[in-house]
Amino acid sequence: MDFNSVVHRSIKKNHVQELFSRANGQLRRVVLSDTIVSDSAVECLNEQTELQVVRAHRLTRKHAYDLFRACTTLKVLEVLDCQSLSIQTWPKNGARLESASFNVCPVLQSSGISSLVRHSGSELKKLILKAAPSVDSSFFPVLAQRATELEELTLTYSTSIRFQDLRALLQGVWETLSRLDLSVCRGIHSFPDSNELPKLQVLILDKTLITDEGLESIARSAPNLEYLSLQNCRKMADQGIVALANGCSNLQLLDLKGTRVTDIGVQALEDQCSHLRLLRLDSCRNVSREKRHHYASQARELMQRSSLTEYEHILLDRKVMENVQSETESENDSDCSDLSE
Repeated sequence: MDFNSVVHRSIKKNHVQELFSRANGQLRRVVLSDTIVSDSAVECLNEQTELQVVRAHRLTRKHAYDLFRACTTLKVLEVLDCQSLSIQTWPKNGARLESASFNVCPVLQSSGISSLVRHSGSELKKLILKAAPSVDSSFFPVLAQRATELEELTLTYSTSIRFQDLRALLQGVWETLSRLDLSVCRGIHSFPDSNELPKLQVLILDKTLITDEGLESIARSAPNLEYLSLQNCRKMADQGIVALANGCSNLQLLDLKGTRVTDIGVQALEDQCSHLRLLRLDSCRNVSREKRHHYASQARELMQRSSLTEYEHILLDRKVMENVQSETESENDSDCSDLSE
């Protein structure tokens, strides 16, 4: 049941209750938008004993907790813009989630995430924490110990990422982790290489302080990496890119927008990464205009095709979310215009 598809008028609480009652407790998927359904409608979900997927905007803390406690069959949870959501402890008999996504939850704390992880254990496969600035890396060791089947982790705009926590995480989930996004986590400057990460295919480190030495560690740890994004990582340059070219020859898509890479690094990628389909060099002032124009044109052609690969879809989705480039940047770097044009 998707209330986002109702665009002409608001749905009153009693109407929602009537719809839910007609379902006889058999609803499996519900999408609630705060612009259509009030938060109080969430209370009606408690009777849906078969509910497995919930996506909702602006849940209050009370309604969220009641939902977590009542819907014990819940497997996928996605919440957005929950300004007051602060989980202290996960309900003792609450749902064991396979996928949890918290987007723009400014008061959510690491302790609450640790409680969720302990409760869900090895059932948790995917954890996304976007723009939850009060969450730091202190829950990583718990994640490593309990979420032994974790496949995807996103933590962006974190206030603090400690190297020892990241190392503990990767030591715990090295066999299963396939996607890791630590964008805008300014504490990231290096990367643990104590364990090989054989299944890691997607790594996003945009706007971090990752250095050449950190990229060298990635090259040693993630030989099967296929998608790497280093947008606006200004502490790394050709040394790290050359190491990636030699150690991650399976790369298919590499985003180097706004970095200090030069033609030397680009040439190393061309020589070593035969599977590279898309190389993004927007605003790379140290790369020759000819190469920037070549890869920008190639990218536009790829993105205009009717069928895109999984990684091209990731790039396109992330491109939509990027801030619009300033007029100055667009004028000075006109050869690297929007990929979706």
